[in-house]
Amino acid sequence: MRLLIFAFLFSFTQETKELVVTEDISQSMMVLQGGRFEKFDGQPVETIHFGLNLEKRSGWVQIQGKNIFYVFINSDLVAFGKAFTLNIDSLYKIFQKNILVSLYQKNRVKNISVKLLELKPKNPFANPIRQSNAFNNFILLATLILIVFFTALLRTNPQLTLDYMNVGKIFSVRDHDESQITLRIVSSVNLLFYSFTGLLTSLALLIAKKFSDQGLSEFILPTSGSVGGYVLLWILLALAIVALLMAKWLIARVVAVLFACRDIAGFQFFHFVRVQLFMLFLIGGISIVCYSLSVSVNYYFFLKISCAILVLGAVLLYAKIMNKAQFSSFHLFSYLCATEFIPLIVLIKIFLK
Repeated sequence: MRLLIFAFLFSFTQETKELVVTEDISQSMMVLQGGRFEKFDGQPVETIHFGLNLEKRSGWVQIQGKNIFYVFINSDLVAFGKAFTLNIDSLYKIFQKNILVSLYQKNRVKNISVKLLELKPKNPFANPIRQSNAFNNFILLATLILIVFFTALLRTNPQLTLDYMNVGKIFSVRDHDESQITLRIVSSVNLLFYSFTGLLTSLALLIAKKFSDQGLSEFILPTSGSVGGYVLLWILLALAIVALLMAKWLIARVVAVLFACRDIAGFQFFHFVRVQLFMLFLIGGISIVCYSLSVSVNYYFFLKISCAILVLGAVLLYAKIMNKAQFSSFHLFSYLCATEFIPLIVLIKIFLK
């Protein structure tokens, strides 16, 4: 019995160790500009540098990034990938005293962290700060708001909601007759649908930016913070999207007058919003299924698919109008270039790099 008690006390008091971050080198990165090193402060560069005195250091160097980067030590390529942990003692045996570590990333260095780790006794009474779940809580809150919003639209305006969600009319070339309420662009009911579309598009862009930094424009940059901060950013971005929709409608109205085809401007705008809603629900549904099956999602690829769907919608619009209207193909193509294709190209260049 005494032996068991001794063994228990020994195991309880035995010192355990863990890797602890002792220094964050990410805050002291340097860039080479004009022949001299300057502090890295988010400049659009492809290479960043930091120096290490191996005699005065111990432990490990942890380098992590979301995209592939290349590691050079004293100008020699040693590795490439998304995450590395280098033993300082091993580096000292190879390079001796001082080293210059250079990190290269294609197009632009983004989201690379460099930290020094040491093995230290674990504090059994430590209470580490939990990782913030502000963005996940924001997604949950925004999703609930959108579900309530859509349910209210469906209950109060079922016919209009079904018209917006009618996927068959997107791909139907022969029939483009719509009800008067759908073609009354600035009616209060339609403005509610534009608000819903703006909120849904804003949420999709914020999620894509948060979980994929590959090639997405800096115009959409969610900052880490509270749920309230994300909600404010979501609403402001949604207002900007609704403003862009209204600008698109005004451009279509003005150009339609110039091209003597003002009757198709309302139908054209309604078709664009319908295609946008179809695209958002399709991408959202695929994302939910992938998340349920624990399948990794490339949101940047989804954004490119979304752009392709919008372009396809513009092509289908051309076929719809040509089937009904008495216009020459060149006349209609010129009109759609001014109101559909060129604005789409501009939007794609804004949101994607």
